[in-house]
Amino acid sequence: MSKKFIKAFIVSAVIASLFCTGGCRDGVSPAGDSKTEKAESPAQITTKELVYKRLEGKELACEVDMPAGVGPFPVVLYVHSWGGSLNQLKGYSQRMARRGIAGVRINYRRLSEGTEFADAKSDVEAAIDFIRGSSDEMNFDMSRFGMAGASAGAVLSSLICQYTPECKVFVAFNGGFDLLNKCESKFPGEQAAESMFPGVTEEKLRAASSIYNLRNNPPASLLFHGSADETISSEQARRFAEAVKNKGGSARLELYEGRKHGFFNSNMPDFENIAGKLESFLVEEFDL
Repeated sequence: MSKKFIKAFIVSAVIASLFCTGGCRDGVSPAGDSKTEKAESPAQITTKELVYKRLEGKELACEVDMPAGVGPFPVVLYVHSWGGSLNQLKGYSQRMARRGIAGVRINYRRLSEGTEFADAKSDVEAAIDFIRGSSDEMNFDMSRFGMAGASAGAVLSSLICQYTPECKVFVAFNGGFDLLNKCESKFPGEQAAESMFPGVTEEKLRAASSIYNLRNNPPASLLFHGSADETISSEQARRFAEAVKNKGGSARLELYEGRKHGFFNSNMPDFENIAGKLESFLVEEFDL
């Protein structure tokens, strides 16, 4: 067993313990060439299991939560935390689907697989290409496209949405936006940073941090964060919101007093409150 694999395994275990607080769940097997469909009650939304990217010896799966009706539908891409899976944000995606907003939830490569940040970034980019390519078949309205990310998933999605012209909205759940000035956040630690960015430098961390790479008129942003989060400090969310406004965008920080990392997961007490605010935000921004 190589030293690189052992190192990646140890780092992934540490990160999973940080990011899975509050009930992240793994265990969804990637789909094969065929897709499966299943109806979800009570609104009879349909969930389709598909493959959005193929690698050598591996397929990356997504689940698409489709609203009832014919569309065209606004669509949101949901990116889980580094210790999560495509099930992590399922509750939000399916609730939004019942309101007429399609959701695409993806798995992407993680540190446990020897993954670097660039690998995960390319997976999320591939998911966007998949959504674009499926827009006619699925009846997605790409003029109403959004991205949502949890924890490290928000690190990825907050960056990628800046150079995705179709992206109209961005949502973060305890997200990270500055890997250089971490505001006393635990993530990423030195070992994790080296695994994510081999030969890590300030330049690499800056390039991966959305706060330094905002476009003019960034996507409208809604940020959920716990004030007691030690994994990623809420100060990062406050600074990101101000930066978005300074670039001509709109941003709102919903700060939950005393909540820690993972408080947004669907089995936690704040889920209904968060989901209601998310629904109101998307309905307004997508003009539903």
